[in-house]
Amino acid sequence: MDFATLKVALAAELTLVEKLGEGGEGEVFLAQREPGEEGALRGEKPRRVALKLLREGRTSPLLARALELKHPRIVEALGTGTVLGRTYVLMEFFPGTPLRARLAGRPLPEDELRSVFHALADALEHAHGRGVIHQDVKPENVLIDASGEVKLADFGLAVELREAEKRALVASRTLRSLPPEELRTLAGTLPYIAPERLEERPPPPSPRTDVYSLGVLLFEALTGQAPGGLELPSELRPSLDARWDSIVKRALARDPARRFESIAALRAQVAPLLGRAAPSSGRVAVPAARVLIAAGTFSMGEASDPDARPVRQVALPAFEVDRTPVTNAAFHAYVLATGARAPASWGKKMPKRLPSALAVQPVTGVTWDEAAAFAKWAGGRLPTEAEWERVARGRSGRPFPYGERFEAARIHADQKTLDSVFAHPEGASDEGVLDLTGNAWEWCADWFGPYERGGAGVALFSPVGPAKGDARVIRGGFDASRAGSGSAWFRRFLRPDVANPRVGFRCVRSLPL
Repeated sequence: MDFATLKVALAAELTLVEKLGEGGEGEVFLAQREPGEEGALRGEKPRRVALKLLREGRTSPLLARALELKHPRIVEALGTGTVLGRTYVLMEFFPGTPLRARLAGRPLPEDELRSVFHALADALEHAHGRGVIHQDVKPENVLIDASGEVKLADFGLAVELREAEKRALVASRTLRSLPPEELRTLAGTLPYIAPERLEERPPPPSPRTDVYSLGVLLFEALTGQAPGGLELPSELRPSLDARWDSIVKRALARDPARRFESIAALRAQVAPLLGRAAPSSGRVAVPAARVLIAAGTFSMGEASDPDARPVRQVALPAFEVDRTPVTNAAFHAYVLATGARAPASWGKKMPKRLPSALAVQPVTGVTWDEAAAFAKWAGGRLPTEAEWERVARGRSGRPFPYGERFEAARIHADQKTLDSVFAHPEGASDEGVLDLTGNAWEWCADWFGPYERGGAGVALFSPVGPAKGDARVIRGGFDASRAGSGSAWFRRFLRPDVANPRVGFRCVRSLPL
């Protein structure tokens, strides 16, 4: 629908701000709703809301019940109405990134899977207890915001599939006849649809409908791929506990009567393997999470590399380091708050929203000064070269964050692309710090220059490099043409005024002595 026309039609009720996206069931807009006279008297402020405009002829019998759902793990539906002959739903505006971006074809780390699974189970149990079946549980409808909070969206928006759509889904050759947006949405939804929904006369939806969808999502989170046939999770990922096989197999039974009868029954079987969620369930690890690095002494440098010798003992006080590099999502929030320059990698025009895949990649294309300015704004600073190497070596002083030898499979070694900062948990240090090598290089605070020699038997305390220079140190990253690249000790340099598309940064924070 034309944005200007819709904005005028809704002007008496709310102010349309921008279009956020479009899918098979409709279009989503950001809007602002005024509090009204009574609300204004109570001191209420205008509220940002999301408006989902369903496609022409689309309605859902569950909308009325969905309006009654009030739960911290559910994106709240605030009201419904019609405009220009089409149904719309007002929802709370929850600026989350879809779970799909965190999956990215890979298994979820266990702590994230635990939080996501229990958050979804909480949401679905609450809804089922009030007679509402979601019918569209999939990663695109699971949102995670910058603080790590998890919510399930689009309750009450599931509609009965039309006969033409069923035929298209069953006989995939006819998918091409559908409009592009419906094609993408239906094709993306198909793996999560309970088989009975595709029958000529489907039975009424029940909790077992959502059990099936959650089972598919669980399979995908365990293995990194959606179920495609008779494969069991442990066959695709041999390190998994084989007990997952029977749980997932029952959740995905084609006959609803053979599935778990409820989400609670499914959770009872999952809990011994994942553990039960803590009272603060519904949050996952996010880029801003910090890791405490204890005070101590370590061996810094490498005798075989002219740029990394001499090896010397270095003593550091305790400090905190970000678990991951600063992401595009975090830098986007900073740009919106301060008016700072947006990186060129985002395009010629500053985007109001970042694509989900880009949001979880490390921000790159920022100069040293821009990185330092963000760190100060975030309450931290750039790490010294010594601090960076201590983090990369971990408690045990290993030459690589993950072990004693280089393993390309543990990092993002493709030098032409960037990946999610969460993509390689197997490459973490022994203290849980992610994405230290591979992917993007990282700015350090120091000017590049020869190492200061330490005294015999005496550790250098917090060395900071030369007092001035022409280039700053960069660490991490990967360059297949250089011996030692990808190690904890490998160092390179870059002029501080260069915004390189392969160089990002992470922050550290000093602790009181």
